[in-house]
Amino acid sequence: MIVICKLGCRYVVFSDLDEFLVPRGDQLNDWTDLARALERPMSAGFQFLSAFFDPGRVARQVPAQARDDLAGDLLTMRATQRSQHFSSIRTKCMVQPYLIFEAGIHHVSKPIWAQLAVDRVDTAVAVLHHYRKCLGMYGMNCVGVVDDSTMRRYQDQLTRAVSQVSTELVNIL
Repeated sequence: MIVICKLGCRYVVFSDLDEFLVPRGDQLNDWTDLARALERPMSAGFQFLSAFFDPGRVARQVPAQARDDLAGDLLTMRATQRSQHFSSIRTKCMVQPYLIFEAGIHHVSKPIWAQLAVDRVDTAVAVLHHYRKCLGMYGMNCVGVVDDSTMRRYQDQLTRAVSQVSTELVNIL
């Protein structure tokens, strides 16, 4: 789990390094917009279905604008074929941590009050992109792939962020 807070966190996302929570709605530009759109009374958090983007199925053609810059090096820009089916078992959550009593890797076991809910989010709103080969275990249906270039919406933001972190790491070393 990675938690990055500069002024405090209202929500925390539990994810692995090869997983990215990606807003898909037209009006959703980042996690803040996503949380605001989903927030409702008595909600302790949100559960997102996952799709597998196999790194071995990298797009043959990187977009022209990305060929000569850092974006062309980002797997998230090159791996644009995902599993046709979404996993409702290999989910991840965005939660208000102070409303959670117990959380697992893929679900919230128990909010602090019984009347609180963790809402499952429709895949048209957001999806967890999991960059690894789809394996037919844990009830996952790995048959079929579809093109999904949603992550390219975030190309400029990702390129800037990766470049900034790379610069900071170089300065540390």
